Amino acid sequence: MVDLFILAAEPSADLQGAHLIEELLRQNPSLRIAAVAGPRMRALPIEVIAPMETLQVMGFLDVALALPRIAQFFFHLRNTLLKLNPRATLCIDYPGFNLRLEKSLRKKGYKGKLIHYICPSVWAWKKKRIGQMEKTLDLLLSVFPFEKEYFTSPKLPVEYVGHPLTKAVEEHEPSIDFLSTYHLKGPII
Repeated sequence: MVDLFILAAEPSADLQGAHLIEELLRQNPSLRIAAVAGPRMRALPIEVIAPMETLQVMGFLDVALALPRIAQFFFHLRNTLLKLNPRATLCIDYPGFNLRLEKSLRKKGYKGKLIHYICPSVWAWKKKRIGQMEKTLDLLLSVFPFEKEYFTSPKLPVEYVGHPLTKAVEEHEPSIDFLSTYHLKGPII
């Protein structure tokens, strides 16, 4: 049985998913993870259900032409997840696809935990998504501290986990060459 299914549909989600998998496996090496994964996640000891490249499309015309293929993949993935029946499913960002998948899984009787990582920007647009997420999700992982205030229902726990770039920015040291090339002194903010 799969413990956790992770859906990463684009490169930043692949990066965040890889970091998450590394940490989860460090804490629990016997954890069984399956995923729609990009190259970073595929390099880890997981079961790959499909490559994330299946969902990557850019440009209006390309998206329109790819809709039948994406719809077919959507239903195939949903049915695969219903058969796999992982204890939890974690979808990273990509709300246009992932929120629909999460809702469809619930409607079809999926009993595992549904977790969405990287809150859709409901504070900027599409506030109607809040109600759907409260009905569908078991946990929402937020990267901005203020996002929690938009979800007041006790039905949906929201956990602020920090922004994925924070650690990278904190650990970054500017190149000495860069500083001297541009005649800069001291820290760059």
